[in-house]
Amino acid sequence: MMMQILQAGGIPLLYDTTVTSEHNPDGFFEWAAGREYNTHPDWPQIVEGKAVKFFLRRALALSPDLDCRVIIMVRDPFEIAKSSNLFRSLPVDQNIESETAIMTEKLAKIRAAFPAFPVLEIPYSEIVQAPDVWLNAIIEFLSLDPANLSAMRAVIKPELYRNKA
Repeated sequence: MMMQILQAGGIPLLYDTTVTSEHNPDGFFEWAAGREYNTHPDWPQIVEGKAVKFFLRRALALSPDLDCRVIIMVRDPFEIAKSSNLFRSLPVDQNIESETAIMTEKLAKIRAAFPAFPVLEIPYSEIVQAPDVWLNAIIEFLSLDPANLSAMRAVIKPELYRNKA
């Protein structure tokens, strides 16, 4: 959802696949080369001015010399564990305590990973429930055109927020 919000806000996305699922019918907007970005010599020039989605293990290796801003979508760790179980076709409550603990630890690592970059944390549940507050925060954080607010709001689909705590 965040990649679609950024695109609607006027930021070009860097992606080469939009794998979809029943949980995310609009796609995940991922860039395969981003998985090995640190081996690509032109990486900083390729991503300049674009939104790129990173997973924790890659984001932890970002060079502090990069000129970038980081948006972290924060979901309740219990929700992530529940969603993960559903995605893997496991019973919803299987290993839920240990999965929740793992997700809590990952969130702490994410928060600690970006001391060199400006960071905006957005609670997923809040952007779904009160989008304008958070969309305006994104507009300010990234110096986007406020005229894009309605387009950004249009990509938020509360009906896809199914795995609530």
